[in-house]
Amino acid sequence: MKIVYCIDGMYGFGGIERIVSSKMNWLVENGHDVTFLTTNQGGNSFDFPLDARIKYENIGVNYEEDNVLHPLKRYFRAWYKSRGHLKKLEDALFRIKPDITITASRYTVPLLHQIKDGSKKVVEIHSSRYTKILQQPISTPIRRMLGRFLIWWNDQSLKKYDRCVILTEEERGVFEHLGNVEVIPNMSPFATDKPSSCTGKKVLAAGRFAYQKNFKEMVDIWEMVHTEFPDWQLEIVGEGYLYPQVKEYVETKGLSDSILLPGTSTQMPEKMRSASIYALTSHYEGLPMVLIEAQVMGLPIVSYKCPSGPSDIVSDGVDGFLIPKYDKRCFADKLKKLMADESLRKNMGEAGISASKRFDKEVIMKRWETLFDCLMRR
Repeated sequence: MKIVYCIDGMYGFGGIERIVSSKMNWLVENGHDVTFLTTNQGGNSFDFPLDARIKYENIGVNYEEDNVLHPLKRYFRAWYKSRGHLKKLEDALFRIKPDITITASRYTVPLLHQIKDGSKKVVEIHSSRYTKILQQPISTPIRRMLGRFLIWWNDQSLKKYDRCVILTEEERGVFEHLGNVEVIPNMSPFATDKPSSCTGKKVLAAGRFAYQKNFKEMVDIWEMVHTEFPDWQLEIVGEGYLYPQVKEYVETKGLSDSILLPGTSTQMPEKMRSASIYALTSHYEGLPMVLIEAQVMGLPIVSYKCPSGPSDIVSDGVDGFLIPKYDKRCFADKLKKLMADESLRKNMGEAGISASKRFDKEVIMKRWETLFDCLMRR
């Protein structure tokens, strides 16, 4: 089968780039012809390994160069560039003649369904339906109202695709009105035969230091915990524009000795292996891959039950605890429960390893092949 992927770029250590590269590698290894098209790659190198059989073209629209402009001017520049983007994309698809064309590119979603090259069109959605609202603080009602409009506007494109693939069962209900929804979660990015022993006295969190991850609240929760467990540490791995604020917040609360902020790491399996619990306090997610990684590594999870993803990954009381959003006291109590009970940590960690098997690469990619076969029979 001939398959084309559309993606913004294959550089930067982002979750979408990692997942799409893994899918493409699996597909060519299993006999499919795969090409991917980028809009913003420019001269950047690929940051994830790609099979030599995968073909590549850069459409070269480069929306990212306009990010320095005022939002209104950036919008009109994007609208102007989209006309040339549509023509270049159309030329590429008529030349390649794919059976299936998939977009994981926000810039391509309004365009791809317009091209009548004969290929089946699939869109991947890697975030919660309400991200455009949730990414704005409650204190910005006008921005949240704009987010609602953008969701409606995006729906006008999504419903024109042959399939709209979302990541969680939790979100199926809010997408079903499109009439073309399929749920296929992302695959686990790695496997291991050396999970955590759950004996180290460390709680781990990771992600970009941005509003979404809500790391200041993680610090508040740790303040409730650390006095009872002075020999434990919280490590928050990552960087981002809020890193200086979080660091200052930690120092202001006098927690610098028990909260580690090491920056980014390319060795997350090792970080998880040295920890005994994984914690997540996000305002929102899509399907948080880091929770799947934590399960693979045998870590019990304590997570806010935010939209969306944690509820699809964590079985409350079995392999972790799901906490009502912003209930810091409950979150702290569940951390304490796990920190005080090594046997409970190990039992939940083993349950997480078993649960993670449903995200194995072979399991997930067979679901994609089934979808492709279904679309080609229509």
